[in-house]
Amino acid sequence: MKLADPPLPPDICAATPRAAQTLILALQERVRELEARLGQTSANSSYPPSSDPPQTPARPKAPPSGQKRGGQPGHRGTYRALLPVEQVDEVVAVVPEGCRHCGQPLPQPPGRRHARVWRHQVVELLPLAVRVTEYRMAVRRCLTCGKRTRVELPRFRGQVVA
Repeated sequence: MKLADPPLPPDICAATPRAAQTLILALQERVRELEARLGQTSANSSYPPSSDPPQTPARPKAPPSGQKRGGQPGHRGTYRALLPVEQVDEVVAVVPEGCRHCGQPLPQPPGRRHARVWRHQVVELLPLAVRVTEYRMAVRRCLTCGKRTRVELPRFRGQVVA
């Protein structure tokens, strides 16, 4: 620490030991740090707004941009890429029976020609099934030696017994 700027008036500084002056400078620096911390809010730090004290003024709302919310015309959009057919568990062909505009039945395309199809994949997270089995192993005391014996836990397929 530098002692060039005395924290005390010159006459008191001359009468104060050097170790006390160093301590005073350290304490003043600590007070500056704590005051800076005390003045932090979500506006001037990385703190979340919920940590602001109640007397903190509300943040001004951003001015409206004039555009509607959501994707704008011409925006390509984002979507999850389709999985290759080899990774799909089940393929379900859904064919329209009638026209959605007029309700007339739609004919089957002639021959084996396939019409254009839209692919849509649904990825489901199946619930994980957990089965808990409790084994109650009886303990018996031997009438001959007087020691207790407990039955051994059966071995399980590929499971670690704890």
